[in-house]
Amino acid sequence: MINNIRLKNGLRVILYPIPYVRSVTIGYGIKGGASSDERGKKGISHFLEHVIFKGTRKYSSYEIRHRIESIGGEVNALTGREYTLIFSKVPDKYLDRALDVIFDVVQHPLFPPEEIEKEKKVIIEEIKMYEDSPAEHLYDRFISGFWQDSSFGRSITGNIDEVKRIERQDIVEHFSRFYHPNNAVLCIVGKFGEKYALDLIKHLSENQMGEEHRYHPFISPNFAPTYVEKEVQQVHFIVGLQSLPLKDEKIYELSVLHTILGGGSTSRLFETIREKEGLVYTIYSDVNSYHNNGLLYVYGATSTDRFEKALSLINEELNKIRQNGVMEEEVYDAKEKIKGEFLLGVESTFSIMQHLFNRGIHSLPLLNTDEILEKIDSVTIDGVNSLANSLFSQKRALAVLAKDTDRLNTGVV
Repeated sequence: MINNIRLKNGLRVILYPIPYVRSVTIGYGIKGGASSDERGKKGISHFLEHVIFKGTRKYSSYEIRHRIESIGGEVNALTGREYTLIFSKVPDKYLDRALDVIFDVVQHPLFPPEEIEKEKKVIIEEIKMYEDSPAEHLYDRFISGFWQDSSFGRSITGNIDEVKRIERQDIVEHFSRFYHPNNAVLCIVGKFGEKYALDLIKHLSENQMGEEHRYHPFISPNFAPTYVEKEVQQVHFIVGLQSLPLKDEKIYELSVLHTILGGGSTSRLFETIREKEGLVYTIYSDVNSYHNNGLLYVYGATSTDRFEKALSLINEELNKIRQNGVMEEEVYDAKEKIKGEFLLGVESTFSIMQHLFNRGIHSLPLLNTDEILEKIDSVTIDGVNSLANSLFSQKRALAVLAKDTDRLNTGVV
């Protein structure tokens, strides 16, 4: 049974005990990610996520890592567009140790100046790594154009110039603005006693004051093409369109539609563009849904002389689904695939924690495994085709990364 509790200090606690496992995963998440970065300080949420582990009132940076890794566990963090998540996975008997470390990290980080300057170099290397990856670099540029250079379209890691200018005081102020119980969700999944865990949480969680952050509002997309020139051998491309936010009731129809379109090696795009035509090595679709915004996109890479045909075939497939719909067999297979992947995922306490945290931080109903499966099973062919007609009738945005974009014919989208 999933328990959802709100403490007096505002902290939302989600507890999901699983008695037959021997691990426990803790996630402490903040409502605020890259889209909340202050103007002129792109990447500060991600920067803070790095330096939050560089020492606390109780533990040095090494001690934080050693207390968890010495028992076979892990402690880490990630930054998204709408949240930052600090997490730890440990053997079940070390729940108290992991909670102690997590709460000390999110409540009493020291942000030593020398560590901040050192970590700048690490983050700059991370940015360079992503920029050296054509797919990653193109996606960042596509998002920036699609959401019109708004805060929602910012790169999560930021850019080198602005990261260099971030100072300790900027990090302290950002931390004070977002890291407080009223703006956080704590999720624990695995083997633990609920009363014991809740008593520990109440003991460790302090009464820090602050306002709950509001999510970024809906943004009308921009469909102007994005061109990036880079020394690469292939043409990398993204075709994207506005999709559904997380809270939309048709989110399960969207998952089925995306799976049919480009979600795997039996999808339409893979079968047509790779298997039949041999135009690409990589071709897939993906969906990114947020609180008030959503995106469905297709990514691929091919040689310059094959680019126009590949782009034309993507366009044809989208139009074919919009005009003719999908088949009953495709809907059935897609639902079975989605359910199977979900069931395999929930064998991990970390995966379940991420799922529940993501729903909790967005104030969505906390559905258990059977309820999720029922939602997937309830998807109908009429629902999928209605959504396809709506989504695929929209204008589409294009982003291209190549050595010489002037040589490309991009008029087919």
